[in-house]
Amino acid sequence: MQASSTHPLLILKEIDSACRKIIGKNTKPVQFDENTWSGIGFRIFNDELVIQNIYINEILNANFQNRLSRVPGAKPWFLGLISLRGQPLPVIDLKQYFFNEASKPTENSRLIVIKHKAHISGLLLEQVHGLKQFPVDVENTEETEKTDTKSVDDKNAGNKRTGNINTGNKSSDIDPKLRHFVDRIFVDQGQVYGNLSISRLTNDKDFANAAR
Repeated sequence: MQASSTHPLLILKEIDSACRKIIGKNTKPVQFDENTWSGIGFRIFNDELVIQNIYINEILNANFQNRLSRVPGAKPWFLGLISLRGQPLPVIDLKQYFFNEASKPTENSRLIVIKHKAHISGLLLEQVHGLKQFPVDVENTEETEKTDTKSVDDKNAGNKRTGNINTGNKSSDIDPKLRHFVDRIFVDQGQVYGNLSISRLTNDKDFANAAR
């Protein structure tokens, strides 16, 4: 599937529409409104995750390998650099980062360019499902980011990727290696979705240090 739009939200809509056609859903596509939390849905093994669209800068097809420049001495999950409009973009295999198993790109894979403050990275997502939306109350983004940063500092004092989150009983449905990086749980028709906190991810010491 080739996305014809360039704006991330329009691409998410196109992915959602294509997925609905594939699985035979005739329901109306979701619509954006100010009281709805929206992001891109993807899967790592059995975990359904989402990345909020405010952190998505761009969505690219996962056919970047021929443009990839390897970095000697980098960790396996740091795939290398590609040039994005003349600027170097670090590319991270998210599945390999969490589980030490390389992704196998398919037609459902995407390279998601995320931006959080001054940090820009490309995340390779092996199985992208499309747009997900959940009704939520308006939140204070600044306070959320402060909480996320503090949680990362607390977690780094202990063992990597073994922290707990305060998201209710449903957080136990998320793999322990992912739990610290999930700051919110959504449940839709019995399916648990974890919001991957981009601020927690980019503030993680291992993520910031790709050298072996």
